[in-house]
Amino acid sequence: MAINNAKVLHDQERHQRDYQAGLPYVEHSGWTDYPNLPHPQGPSDPTPHCPEAVGSSFIPIPYQPPPQGESSPLDNYRDMFERVVDGPNGLELKFLWIRLPSVAAEISELNILSDAIVRYEFGLGADKWAWILDSSGSFSVSSVKEKTHRLMFSDLRLDFEWNNWFPIKVNFLVWRLIQDKLPTKAALNRRNVIIEDNRCKMCGDEEESALHLFASCRIAEQIWEFITRWCRIKQVLVLELKDLANIHKCNRGSHRWKKTVNLVTQATIWVIWRSRNEAVFEGKQPYVNRMKEEIKMFGYMWLKSRVKNANISWENWCNFDLISLGV
Repeated sequence: MAINNAKVLHDQERHQRDYQAGLPYVEHSGWTDYPNLPHPQGPSDPTPHCPEAVGSSFIPIPYQPPPQGESSPLDNYRDMFERVVDGPNGLELKFLWIRLPSVAAEISELNILSDAIVRYEFGLGADKWAWILDSSGSFSVSSVKEKTHRLMFSDLRLDFEWNNWFPIKVNFLVWRLIQDKLPTKAALNRRNVIIEDNRCKMCGDEEESALHLFASCRIAEQIWEFITRWCRIKQVLVLELKDLANIHKCNRGSHRWKKTVNLVTQATIWVIWRSRNEAVFEGKQPYVNRMKEEIKMFGYMWLKSRVKNANISWENWCNFDLISLGV
């Protein structure tokens, strides 16, 4: 009796799984078709040793086969692929309607579905998984990071490129500069900080704004003229602060060459800001020749310590001979 009860539960469970999977109803055979199923070992072991009956928390649901003449759920999808046919005007849809669409919403949805299927370009070869966040189709942590950054942080519309060839503090300085967030005297006045003398400490001619300090100051103009000659680039024209971060983009060259020019221009910004702070807080007079040497020194130091295989001598660097860098 125990064996018969276990068989009933076993068959009901199989029928239930087949029905949920959409398989047609098939009458399963008796215990004789299960040669590997152990039989009871004695009075203390009344049920067969099958996973469905021994130690299982499965609660059997009585199987209800489909009514006579009706198909299983799987039969509803067997003709799906036959409804997309290759007609004289391309792919066409053939539907077997029980009721034709009559409401405007149904007709609109049908047209959208038809256009989506007809316009779809079927590719050749086997299907494969592709990571849509990366152009290569392969998963990468950087693509996840970039997507997360776009979703969590607002785009400030700043044309700024992070350069790992110079220190983080220099990157932050340039990033703050193009947003006009540096504590110049003009910026402090806007924040209601009282400044007795708001003139530029570098030249003493005009109010010290970020655009004046880094672009139109007499000292800054001489420095940028030197950078133009030394790096053999176009004349530096700064109309707004973000132009200071994009000087390298205005010149033609390889990616590595532009990155080197970007290193030099950011070193220039760093030296101008350091010289300004020394003039404001220590009373030191800025000297153009000393600032030029500091730009070369900082650029060479960052290049040698932060760039792999940067086998360039000091002499070649002073001549801006970058052949050894592979540019």
